[in-house]
Amino acid sequence: ALPISTIMKIIKFNYNLFFAFALLSVGCGTSPSEIPPNPYSDWVRENLLGKVRSIELIRTDEKDPTILLPEITYYDSLGYKTRCEDYYEEQTFRIENYLYQYPITFLKTDVYYIEEKTGEYKYEGGESIIDDHLKNNLDDDVVYIESGPISPRYNASGRLIGIVWNDGDKVTSYAVFSYNKNGQCTDFKIYREDTLRHHDKLTYDEKGYLHLCTYGYYGTQVADILYRPDGKAERIIWYPKEEGCEEEIYHYDAQNRLTEAFKYNSYYNRYERTTYHYDTNNHCIADSITHNGVLNQTNRYAYDRYGNLTLREQKDYEGDISTTLWQYIYCYDKIGNWIEKNTYKDKNNIKTTRRKITYY
Repeated sequence: ALPISTIMKIIKFNYNLFFAFALLSVGCGTSPSEIPPNPYSDWVRENLLGKVRSIELIRTDEKDPTILLPEITYYDSLGYKTRCEDYYEEQTFRIENYLYQYPITFLKTDVYYIEEKTGEYKYEGGESIIDDHLKNNLDDDVVYIESGPISPRYNASGRLIGIVWNDGDKVTSYAVFSYNKNGQCTDFKIYREDTLRHHDKLTYDEKGYLHLCTYGYYGTQVADILYRPDGKAERIIWYPKEEGCEEEIYHYDAQNRLTEAFKYNSYYNRYERTTYHYDTNNHCIADSITHNGVLNQTNRYAYDRYGNLTLREQKDYEGDISTTLWQYIYCYDKIGNWIEKNTYKDKNNIKTTRRKITYY
């Protein structure tokens, strides 16, 4: 095997060439166009200050601390992720590219390995994960997965109108978009070998609410989601094939803060209710989780002046009551973003994370 120093030199030498190749094969991660302000941009979700261009997470190999395994995330000028390079093994890495068409997110993941003898990049495989980026502040439920390299299609004005999945010279799947006169996406379909496999229907009312209905193979309904005008989910109904219907209802206060999340699964006849409490800085300082009315877990939180979590006290009530204390200590750059994070569990330092940040 090539030594890691040689591998990292190869990576640096070929970086610009490979980056250009990746953009040609996947398409540049374009910012969402024609969308209302989204309070859940990645800058906001990750509590990043300033106009962050990239973050390099510096990790070491668990077996050999001298081997560095970086993870580099890139953001556009609106705060959305466009690309992530994850060198999670010595000779294998993953490239993630993001495409957006409000309110849908496409995450294209490709895995490559480095040929030991030549040092060349070899494609190992990949898949496309399709989700709605509005709901990502709550859960990361995958809506649809498609495999193979993709090519986005845009019209003359730069609007995304289609996506093509290829297997060599053969088109295996394709997606098409429809828009109303206001430029809002109203219909999204994915065909595999000319058979409809995925269908999103989107409607907008005069109050600004968005209703998204998702259908899978044979027209079976997968999800029914209602979004508030601020982009936060108010009601979600999932239709799993074998486990019955699961409904999620979210309540907010006058400051648009999530105060209650209610989930019900008809198959298991299980109710889960989570309540949230905030301080004057809009930080969640406590929550509690009950299952069918029985207290299951409570959490207490504390933050520093930058809004980063410094303490989490978790109490579990299943069986004997147990308490776990998590503490976090940071070092910051001049903008106010952390560049070193030390994690303690029950006062034992279990992890140190460092990162390099560049700005626009």
